Amino acid sequence: MRGRVDDGNLAGHSGWAGPTAHAAVRSRALARRAAKTSGEPEPWLDDLGWEPAEFTLIAERQLAWEDAAARTGSSLLVCDTDALATSLWHERYLGAVSPEVVRIHERARHDLWIHTSVADVPFEQDGWRDGEHIRHRMDERFRTELASRGLPHVIVTGSPEQRLAQAVRAVDGMLAEGWQFSPPL
Repeated sequence: MRGRVDDGNLAGHSGWAGPTAHAAVRSRALARRAAKTSGEPEPWLDDLGWEPAEFTLIAERQLAWEDAAARTGSSLLVCDTDALATSLWHERYLGAVSPEVVRIHERARHDLWIHTSVADVPFEQDGWRDGEHIRHRMDERFRTELASRGLPHVIVTGSPEQRLAQAVRAVDGMLAEGWQFSPPL
């Protein structure tokens, strides 16, 4: 059985990062360089302009990397984000879920989402995260989307050790179900 698991950093940190954020990283780097050159303060996340095509590119690249990693032969692939998360961040920044990004999500095969609750996780600003003010709203948005789509998921809470134990139990349970045939990659 090959299982794809999204580790649920969907809302545990109100902002997305990782390898799929290349376009955003480039945009922020250019804005930081311009600020330093002009002597202005560096921009925050909300100061940056976002384009729908950036989210589509992020979702496409993430799915391509997932597919490439799945072909390596491991029985488990854990991803820290996916096109579903990208679609909801598109909604957050541009006001609506992107139908294009949702179609990319629908092409992907994921067997389990592990959603990390924001409860009991202190907020740490690193320049990428929106801020404490949206964490609970985005946490609820992801929970609602996972449930309304009927996607297999677990919400992990508690201390880091408790969250890890909950996640391991959920993945072990999924793997114990045995081999299932899926559409070819």
